[in-house]
Amino acid sequence: MDSYAFGAPAPMLRHLQSRSDRPVVYSAGSESEPVKLPYADGTFDAVFSIGVLEHVREFGGNELESLREIGRVLRPDGLFFCFHFPNRLSWIEALTTVFRSRHHHAYRYTKKDILRLAAAAGFRVLEMRRYNALPRNVFTSFPAGRRSRWLACCVDILDAMLTWALNPFCQNYACVLERMK
Repeated sequence: MDSYAFGAPAPMLRHLQSRSDRPVVYSAGSESEPVKLPYADGTFDAVFSIGVLEHVREFGGNELESLREIGRVLRPDGLFFCFHFPNRLSWIEALTTVFRSRHHHAYRYTKKDILRLAAAAGFRVLEMRRYNALPRNVFTSFPAGRRSRWLACCVDILDAMLTWALNPFCQNYACVLERMK
């Protein structure tokens, strides 16, 4: 089975190809068909979504139909990895709403929302966790010389400790879902 990367820029494609013995193919979605994927049933062993599913309503789709479509292109027992699914209880999301940040998510979810969506779309939840107690986008505004591996390492350590302590209020969910037969 081939490996695919969706929405990936050329450097990411080159990086993926350098680490794979399978071809990596880029395929852009269709603006006129926000939910339908141009692949046959059961094409993929795994599908990754990183900061996408919470935006499908903004483009004429909905989360349930998108999950069902992902399930369609997965083989039975295929895996769906979903990252950056915004937590409704996130303190960061609350602040982005108050301060009208450009990083604001219009749609946010609880664990119960995700479990309900997964079940309705024919998925079983294998893993779900919250992460990112600290806002990461603020570090992109630092001057390039101040963004270092040392700073990133310190932020990661602090974030891991805060994620443990403030878990219900972390920014994102990560989920691993399995398509049921």
